[in-house]
Amino acid sequence: MRHFGILAFLYIFRLTGFTELCAQPEQFSVHFDKPFYITGQTMWYKIYNTNYNASDIHSEVVFVNIHDQTGKLILQLKHRLIDGQTHGALTIPRQWSENYYYFTCFTQWNLQFDEGQCYTRKIAIYNSVESNEVKTRSDTTQKSVIALETQRISLEKQQHHRGEDVKLTIKGSDSGSCSVSVISKDEYEAGIQIPFSEGVSEVYIGDAPYEKEQGIILNANVTDPATRQPIESDLLLLYKTNSNSFQRVKAINGFMSTSLGWFDGPAEYQLMSMNPFQSNHPSVELEISGTTLTILDEDSALPPRTPDIERCIRNEKIRLKAQELFNENTAQNYVSPAFSPISLKPDKVYLMEKYQGMKSLEEFFREIVFLVELNSKSGQTTITLKNSETDRFFMENPWYLVDGKLTRDESAVLAIPFKNIHRIEIINTTKSILNQLDPLMVRSGLVVVYTDGNALWKPTGLTPVTFSVQGLDKVKAFDLSAAKNAPKTHENPEFRTPVYWNPDIETGAETAVVFPATDDPGDFIIIVEGLTTAGEYWKESAIYHVDF
Repeated sequence: MRHFGILAFLYIFRLTGFTELCAQPEQFSVHFDKPFYITGQTMWYKIYNTNYNASDIHSEVVFVNIHDQTGKLILQLKHRLIDGQTHGALTIPRQWSENYYYFTCFTQWNLQFDEGQCYTRKIAIYNSVESNEVKTRSDTTQKSVIALETQRISLEKQQHHRGEDVKLTIKGSDSGSCSVSVISKDEYEAGIQIPFSEGVSEVYIGDAPYEKEQGIILNANVTDPATRQPIESDLLLLYKTNSNSFQRVKAINGFMSTSLGWFDGPAEYQLMSMNPFQSNHPSVELEISGTTLTILDEDSALPPRTPDIERCIRNEKIRLKAQELFNENTAQNYVSPAFSPISLKPDKVYLMEKYQGMKSLEEFFREIVFLVELNSKSGQTTITLKNSETDRFFMENPWYLVDGKLTRDESAVLAIPFKNIHRIEIINTTKSILNQLDPLMVRSGLVVVYTDGNALWKPTGLTPVTFSVQGLDKVKAFDLSAAKNAPKTHENPEFRTPVYWNPDIETGAETAVVFPATDDPGDFIIIVEGLTTAGEYWKESAIYHVDF
């Protein structure tokens, strides 16, 4: 009996307290290429999960949120974590106003923990077209320049000529990875005069499920637009435009959650209710992670425009003007996108250019497509496809996919002006349906219709609710091609800011990093941040000089 009591206690402890004791947030550190930014510039960053070794199961999706000074979410990016690391880039829109912004890095798993568990950095962003009035701070204290540490990194030499290669050596007993950024020393020292903070306390508000995501998750609230009631346990069909991905998902008390796997950039989805007693197209409200940021930093002052900051903004204007003068700008003529059909494999394809004498889609089906049956009743025509494998007609009328939108409004489809249709595809075999579509279409088949986009019809059945889900942010590479391909004596000056950025360097006993200097003379600071396989996060810096 005593053993039973101990076991019961352990079981209850496991349910209530053990998980909380063992669970811990995923902690992140971020290496930025610069201490501040000017609108139009690119923010390069490398994300490290610094407690990656503390767990066997890790999140593979990390969110990057940008909030304005009021805490409002203005931008969200997603990256895939590989071995606890990833990197990205953000081109800062020129229309952003000059102010402080908050860069926040977190996973869905982090949302269950108390405030302060998500990495947050307060970043100053300047707008070169706004007023250039010098703003001074009441606090005149300045941060000291970062102490140069050279235990892990060393330079072949300190003095370099313009365009010459800079050779950096990274040494260490532990293997791992690191990121390297290089900017002018003047720009770095101007940035350290700006008061910023890391790890600003915040609270994310939301009801998203807390899990360590292994793929992009779609969370949404769905309601019946007619009754405004949450959809409960109704069968839903999820369709991804420009793909052959059909899924069945369920809504429980109006909440739907499903894994979408991996994809880059935005993807368009359409949600349909299969309940015949409800609207075909439910109302969809997407849940976005970390929408609200409660900022405990009460300093609402704008970033200071010190003389050094003003000089950096002026140099950025000169750099952009120099690029405009030396680069040949050719007008790009608009080219209409090539026709790209949905990636389904149809059983039969018809190109409408061969049938220009037809007056309607109904006439086309009646005269040309022999695998259909048309029935007219009370002035309304219905179509039934024949399964060419079984040589039997399907039990139900076909589904229609019109320019990537799924519908069963047959009268609306048949009302499309024939002159605006340029392609028809038919999927009417059991094999093709089971391989590509939801099995529900085994009872109906699918007719795919492509128009030229100029049809002036807006029937209710062909305006389904569609929504866009953001996938992984497309990773861009830091471009050094102009510097590497340029001759020793530059005909056109070559400027870069930052001078160099490499977020993906594997380290070992000794690693060499080589990059070309710019045509700018002066002092430049190299900042290297990395993570060893043992979980040690380190940061070092060095300075080199470029002369004429």
